[in-house]
Order: sequence, then C-alpha cells, then structure tokens
Amino acid sequence: MNRDGSDHLRYYPAAGGAPGVVYYEGLYNGSSEYDHQWFAVPPEQDAALRQVLLAHGLNGDTPQRQWLLAGLVFALFAGAMLAVYLALGAYLRRPAPAAALS
Repeated sequence: MNRDGSDHLRYYPAAGGAPGVVYYEGLYNGSSEYDHQWFAVPPEQDAALRQVLLAHGLNGDTPQRQWLLAGLVFALFAGAMLAVYLALGAYLRRPAPAAALS
C-alpha cells in the first residue's frame, strides 16, 4: 500500500464521554507545520469517531483498561521484588552459628 501523502494520526478517547484528543504524527514521507501536535476533537466529531470504533468492535475505554492492567502487573512485580529483597536481607543478616564463634 502506497501511503505517500497520507496523514498519520492517533485518536485518544477521553474518559466519561468527554471529547477526546488527536495526536497528529504527520504525513508519510512528508512533513507539515502541524506535525507532532495535539488537537482537541470537537464533540460532534468525537461522537462520530466513537461510532466508527464501536462499529469495528472497539471500545473507547480499552486504553484505560490496558493501563490499569499494566499498573497491576507492575505493582505485583514490584511487590515480588520487594519480598525477594527483604528475604535476602534477612538471610544475609542472620546471626552466625554459636559453634563458629568459639
């Protein structure tokens, strides 16, 4: 597929039904003065974008769920690392056996 001259943008729906935003990445194989800028989506166009997403089986809340899942995974990983750190610290600080002190 030849994308020369095509625009590349990302739509980010807002939570609670508020209008989302668009990040304009720019033209494929080109540039413009609008590259890498954020734009507010007017409510009417936001509603149309959400209808298109829903028609394709996508829900505007999906990114929020992904962030929630990523946060949960990170918290579990951090908790596991803290448990290993504390267990290792307790193991290394245990007192020497009495026979070794004589």
